[in-house]
Amino acid sequence: MKRKALTTILFAAVAAAAVSVAAIALAFGGDGDAPKQAATDALKPSELTKVPPGQQVRQDITAPVTYGQFRILPAGSVPATCGVPHGSNDVKITESKDPMALRGLALNPIPPYLPAGWTVSEVHIERTLMDDGIRQETNVSVEYTRPRQFPILITRMVIDPACLVEMVEDEPGSNSTNTLSELRGVKAVVTHQTRGAQVPLLVQFVQGSTLTVVQAVAIDMDQLLRIAESLVEVEK
Repeated sequence: MKRKALTTILFAAVAAAAVSVAAIALAFGGDGDAPKQAATDALKPSELTKVPPGQQVRQDITAPVTYGQFRILPAGSVPATCGVPHGSNDVKITESKDPMALRGLALNPIPPYLPAGWTVSEVHIERTLMDDGIRQETNVSVEYTRPRQFPILITRMVIDPACLVEMVEDEPGSNSTNTLSELRGVKAVVTHQTRGAQVPLLVQFVQGSTLTVVQAVAIDMDQLLRIAESLVEVEK
């Protein structure tokens, strides 16, 4: 079966700024569209031992954990969503495989740091008609691929800066959890494996009204964090 477009599958999970790890797993071939054996150079489960620096969230939490603009909910909760402030339902979508589609974007998803060999394979851009009549970029996703690896997906989206981005902690004993971390002084939440397991890896942070999500599977944690950190906009 041909693998579905990653950005198309993933958009429903992240567009409202309520990221579902289960949905992310589908995006990375969890439905059988992208056989894992094809990513022969990806790290094996036994090699996924690194965890991000910071405070790991307990899987058995019974009350929400708030960290900056994020809120981690107990397992089984239903997260709220953060909509686009002052936006309408009039959205124009651009899909492209041409890297030139990324030129001049306000929501720039191109990381200053990316390991050698990764190239743009798909671009997804959403432009929303705002209350003032101006059409504005509100969601930009770019997929990077490299032979024999799982893809890397970087998404930047506009959210209400007063809204907390909610995510749900996994059930106790499961292979995935969240760690409260920082990237250049900016609060970030990293979703990662609890022990040697192959799970979707996510790094999320918010600056102003922009939520940035960097996702990958079976990639070195240090590399993933470095990619995400390079996207942090440092105040001058």
